[in-house]
Amino acid sequence: MLFFLKLPSLRIGWFFFAEFYLLEFRVSYDFFVSIKLKNKTYIRKQPILTKKSFMTQILRSFALLFATFFSHQITAQATGNFIKGSIGFGLTTPHHNEENLENISGFGFYANAEYVMGLTKWFSIRPYAGAVFTSTHDDVIKNPEQYKAETNAFFLGGKVRVCAPIPWFAAYLETGIGASIGSFKTYTYHINEKKNGITPHIPISFGLALGRKNKFDIAYSFYSSLAVKQSFGAISAGYSFPLHR
Repeated sequence: MLFFLKLPSLRIGWFFFAEFYLLEFRVSYDFFVSIKLKNKTYIRKQPILTKKSFMTQILRSFALLFATFFSHQITAQATGNFIKGSIGFGLTTPHHNEENLENISGFGFYANAEYVMGLTKWFSIRPYAGAVFTSTHDDVIKNPEQYKAETNAFFLGGKVRVCAPIPWFAAYLETGIGASIGSFKTYTYHINEKKNGITPHIPISFGLALGRKNKFDIAYSFYSSLAVKQSFGAISAGYSFPLHR
């Protein structure tokens, strides 16, 4: 029990609760207190806590909350160099919004590795490399036209991460530029693209870095390739290994 009370996020919650409770008590006391005297009730006509002081107290409470919250946030991300490995459920979708998209999209395997250069508590540079292998299920009943969106390729590139750290739950956004080499097929009612070779892509990821030192990672990542009018990516989980100097 004592361990949970020591968590940074819970300490912030208790601080905010106490500050808000004291504020509510002062408002209640100043505006609603009454004095009974000789079987009569006299309501104070002029409140002690004016509207201006009331707003000042609210701003003070939130300012203190933000200062305390930010002081914990700056320790939620680690700087330095890391190796991050991810594995997940691969997915390929066409760029056009097609009917029966779940029957056209390709599903499979995804793996990715990154060399992390944590420059600040909230910003890092990440060269990456990985592989994705997806295929569309051949269902002549649900997909009689045999439409498909498939990727079998290796990829690499560079990206940056901008993180809004929260203790134990650091939300982030990543983007950059890279290239893929392999086989790409996008065949739908609106698209007919097939290519073997190298294509550029733009990676975009949304995720959460979890844990006391944010070593665990869950993310939704996709790599948009305009040349073959498809995006491949994954829902993945990862772990970061620090590199000791």
